[in-house]
Amino acid sequence: MANIIKTLRFTAIFLIFFIALTLLSGFVSMKTFLSPWFPGLDAYYWHTVIVPVVFVPLVYVHSLMGILLFFARNQKFNKTYLKVAAAGLWTALFVLFGYMYVAQNSASNILNTSNLAVSGETVLTMEEVARHMTASDCWMIVSGKVYNVSDYATSHPGGAEAITSFCGKDGTVAFSTKGGKGSHSESAQKILASFYVGNIGGNVSSVSVKGDEKQTVKDIVPKSAIPAAQTSKTVATLTLSEIARHASASDCWMIIGGKAYNLSGYATAHPGGTQNITSYCGKDGTVAFSTKGGQGNSHSSGAQNLLASFYLGDVGGAVSESAVIKTTTSLQNVPKNGGDDDDDD
Repeated sequence: MANIIKTLRFTAIFLIFFIALTLLSGFVSMKTFLSPWFPGLDAYYWHTVIVPVVFVPLVYVHSLMGILLFFARNQKFNKTYLKVAAAGLWTALFVLFGYMYVAQNSASNILNTSNLAVSGETVLTMEEVARHMTASDCWMIVSGKVYNVSDYATSHPGGAEAITSFCGKDGTVAFSTKGGKGSHSESAQKILASFYVGNIGGNVSSVSVKGDEKQTVKDIVPKSAIPAAQTSKTVATLTLSEIARHASASDCWMIIGGKAYNLSGYATAHPGGTQNITSYCGKDGTVAFSTKGGQGNSHSSGAQNLLASFYLGDVGGAVSESAVIKTTTSLQNVPKNGGDDDDDD
């Protein structure tokens, strides 16, 4: 009995500490304005992963010692078979709880990797956001709002890690300070706004992530010229994942300043070389274009006008067949020198 009492006291001390840590981490994870006070601390991860790993076993041991102490102090129940049965039943309950917890996480992962549609009944809790924590299924919190930035990592000018590090987490500080380097541009703000899912604590209005059912522009519009008499209709939404599908020199869409451009086949005509175009096919080339590939210069008015002729639409908006036809025609009329008087481009 002495050993049981010692174990009870020992586990009680640690339980008090971890209860306080659970409350603190839970509070900080919900109050995003406290994030700057705890730099480098992933409060939600501590609250849902680290603390439970220690807290649950402590509760099990502490409660089991309490049960055994009850049997030891009552002669009527102080029977070996009763204590073994009680300990076995209590252990089985905790094992069942652990199995259900793991099974729930597995089911959540299946839902995520299957790219099912998220209905309006989904509540944007911290737990729900945390389920979307991979580059291909990435939700992020910025200033109390949730954004679906799935597949944007590979297109992010600042590198994939700047996005993937905050998938399923709160990236308010990182976004507002541009990873400690300043502030994002207006075009970056617009791109982020196009990924808006809803507010924390609210419902998802309508977010479709059915990747297998999306019809791409490539499937609808052939590479050959389309008759001008064909009626114009919307063929796709200019999401980051849609633009990323067009990532080759012969089928190249690029984002510049929050707008999408069809530069398919233009790489070979570009005065500055093919690589300057193909490196950003399916990605965001805003910085490269505005700095002329890091040279610090700006493109000529001729280059600006040429780019404008390839305009498909704004990121997050719709692209029509007429826009694809128009840009395809523009590409066919590009001179060998690319129509740009910037020979060093």
